[in-house]
Amino acid sequence: MVRVFHQLQVLNLWNNSFSGSIPSLFSNISTLQTLHLACNSLRGADPRRDWKSSKSAIEDWVPTNCIPASFGNLKNHLKLDLFSNNLGGSLPPEVGNLKAMIHIDLSANKLSNDIPKEIGS
Repeated sequence: MVRVFHQLQVLNLWNNSFSGSIPSLFSNISTLQTLHLACNSLRGADPRRDWKSSKSAIEDWVPTNCIPASFGNLKNHLKLDLFSNNLGGSLPPEVGNLKAMIHIDLSANKLSNDIPKEIGS
């Protein structure tokens, strides 16, 4: 797939019935900027681990039902959509590290507690 889609920038797999692990091949597509995976039953290895595009976005996927502090490491990403993923708990303060983000959507979740002050810093 990587060789076939060597110029792929957007991959939309939203609202399907995919399950199992997210293939690590997504992390090898260096041109990929946006990956839509909402409304599936995906789990497994975190594709951000070896993400090669400096402008990429991991959208609509979290391996658990909370937002991990490691999302603060997505410093060069432009877009993060985690809407309608049944996320709970608090936003980690590390979300304030996402200075390059131009779009963050956390709507239709079950987040609670205070909005971290680091977001406005």
